[in-house]
Amino acid sequence: MDGEAGVKQDQTTLAPLVRAAESNIAFAFACFLISLLYTMFMGAGRGKNRRARFANARTLQTVSDHAFTEITAAVVNSEPLYDTQYAQATEEYRAFQRDHGTSFFLADRMCNTPATRTIWEKFGREVKPGEQPIDRILDRQLTATTNVFDISQTRSVREPVSTVEWEAREVNAQRCNDFLEEELRGVNLILVSIPSAEKIPLTSEDTRHGKDLQRFARAVHTTFDEINELNFDFALGGVGSSANSIVAINSDRVELKYPDATPGEARARIIAHELAHALMSHQQEFLKTYDRADARAGWPGDERDHISRIHETEAEFFAQHIMKEFGISATEKYSREHLRRYGLFNQEDLQETRQCYERSIRTAQDLLDSRH
Repeated sequence: MDGEAGVKQDQTTLAPLVRAAESNIAFAFACFLISLLYTMFMGAGRGKNRRARFANARTLQTVSDHAFTEITAAVVNSEPLYDTQYAQATEEYRAFQRDHGTSFFLADRMCNTPATRTIWEKFGREVKPGEQPIDRILDRQLTATTNVFDISQTRSVREPVSTVEWEAREVNAQRCNDFLEEELRGVNLILVSIPSAEKIPLTSEDTRHGKDLQRFARAVHTTFDEINELNFDFALGGVGSSANSIVAINSDRVELKYPDATPGEARARIIAHELAHALMSHQQEFLKTYDRADARAGWPGDERDHISRIHETEAEFFAQHIMKEFGISATEKYSREHLRRYGLFNQEDLQETRQCYERSIRTAQDLLDSRH
């Protein structure tokens, strides 16, 4: 993700701003969300000392040239993840969330994964018998829909592998989840399932990002308090995030993203990724650069993107290593795709990519060794 939005509002410009914001709500929210999640992500506090032992400099080189070449080639040459129908469903789903996610959230804060019946059918899902379409708020009015359903109102009709194999994989995945959740608690992180019945604030009004959220709230005809909560992070289609010492996961969306994985396998991969961000102190590193940018007129997008790619590379390599240790292979191709899209794999950056890999493997192995 990239970009940073700044909106100046007064009584004479509010109306055109609102129209513009509503026509491109995903961009506005994405701009806000980037800076918010990074700034709120894993601040100082409890668990800091234990996390610090994983925040090593990116220096040692232990992987061979041949091995690293194979690792990067597997990422760069990764093939498309989904068949044509599933890929189309994914694009339509993202577009629907971008255009309508906020209005459905405002109608019902616990219902934040809507899509049309047609989209769900392309995902290989069907609407459960007896389910009624959900409503949304549009132009401050509650508006009925004809064929929009939350993911919780649907079920998969795809045939998995044999029941015996599926159940065995899920049992193994639970072992991995138990291990990761124990490590989360060890560094004082709280795991939250989205949608969450508890309203968990994202920020406060007097912070810089609180002011960003206030402007966004005005643009979508609502209040700061209405959207200042963790559920709102997921209103436009996210699967996992970290903020305020909380790791949040939308399990239903995780299953959409990893259709070949069992629910436990998909969940473990997301937890491992978010845990890596915490253990390697990515937030603290990001803020050093972010705070230095205060003295400048803005923050260059390429600099922000580079730091983000370093962190995504390290977090995903970490998750790969954890999954391999527990014999979970179903998420591997999705991990390669994440690295290819969001990681640091330009030819001129490969030395830095190698350092990221080294640091990630050391961090993951240190964590795994602590079991014994």
